[in-house]
This record gives sequence, C-alpha cells and structure tokens, in this order.
Amino acid sequence: MPKTSPEADPTERDAVAMVRDVLGVEVDTIVRFSNGLRHFVYDVTLVDSCRIVARISRPDDATAAAGAVYWSGLLRPKGVPLPELLHADLTMARAPFHSCFWNGCRVATSTT
Repeated sequence: MPKTSPEADPTERDAVAMVRDVLGVEVDTIVRFSNGLRHFVYDVTLVDSCRIVARISRPDDATAAAGAVYWSGLLRPKGVPLPELLHADLTMARAPFHSCFWNGCRVATSTT
C-alpha cells in the first residue's frame, strides 16, 4: 500500500492498491464516478472482467462509511436488490482510509 499522509485524499492509485491487496486480483481499468460530495467512488474492472464498485472514505468519514455497511446488512436480507458487499474495512487496518467494495457484476439479493 502506498504511503499516504493522513490529510491526503485517497487517489486512484490508493484504490488500485487496496483492491489488489484485499481481493488479490489485478485491476484492468479504474474510473472515478464524477458525482458525489464526500467519498471517492470508483468503477473498477478486474482482469477477470468482473466489475466492482470501490468506495474509499477519508478517516473523518467513519460514520458515513459505517452507515453504508449497516444499511446493506439490514436491507439485503429483506430482499432489497442491492449489490453484495464484498469487503468493508472501517478500522483502517489495511490502509489509511475506510473502504467498502461492492460486487458490480450483478445485483444480488440475500437468500437468508
């Protein structure tokens, strides 16, 4: 993972490194979504052609990052068609940012 100062915003390079580290798959292409106000959200195509959405949040956005995980866990089991949450690091244990990765290959609902 590249060294990043605590005040720095996450970059595309950070997102690629985080995806590679967490999923163990190389990134083919990565494009940041042009909308949004506080998170850094990327459309990521992996070398196996699967797509994911990577949302990287600054350290001071912990509450918002946790909210996404909470609502996904609450709504998917109720049948709301949301993408599968593949990874969430709200402790910044692996990188200097909060991260959530969602499956972008298909929208799935929980079977539980």
